[in-house]
Amino acid sequence: MQTIGYARASNFDVDIAEQVAALESAGCSEIVIDRGRGRHPRDLKRRSALLSRLQTDDTLVIFRLECIAVSGKDLLETLSDITERKICLQVLHNNLHSGRDAWKETLIAITVAYTALSAAKGPEEDGLRVAGRTAILRAEDWEKIQADTKVMSASAVARQHKVSRSTLYNYLRRMEKQSETTG
Repeated sequence: MQTIGYARASNFDVDIAEQVAALESAGCSEIVIDRGRGRHPRDLKRRSALLSRLQTDDTLVIFRLECIAVSGKDLLETLSDITERKICLQVLHNNLHSGRDAWKETLIAITVAYTALSAAKGPEEDGLRVAGRTAILRAEDWEKIQADTKVMSASAVARQHKVSRSTLYNYLRRMEKQSETTG
């Protein structure tokens, strides 16, 4: 059973020296410092190495919860991994410790919810469009727009169909490519 501290230079207003001082006063036998400021978990090489060598009943001490992750998704995955492996987590800034029942229950609830949400089939997997607006210029508009572009300026055609010129140009290119491949 070991108590290891983890400090990270992040985009937040937490200074490495402040983190290390707090971790030392918390009695950490070792402090691992990650100076990576990446936006992906793979950028935190020392964190990955530390998490892989922690064992059941070891305690990981961090200054603030956001110091252990680079995103919300990464935070939930890391908390899930720590909880599943029965590693204790102590967050100094919030005075949280996974050994306490309320914190442990909160961690378990977060990880169960995250697991359930991750396993749930999203609407995008059913072929439904999740984000973005529906196409304003459809394939059935092609002949009319083609005729309009012969007698009007691109700006006038775009105004008539209530789209921007760039949307109109993108539509024209797409439809011309489509007619080349089918015709």
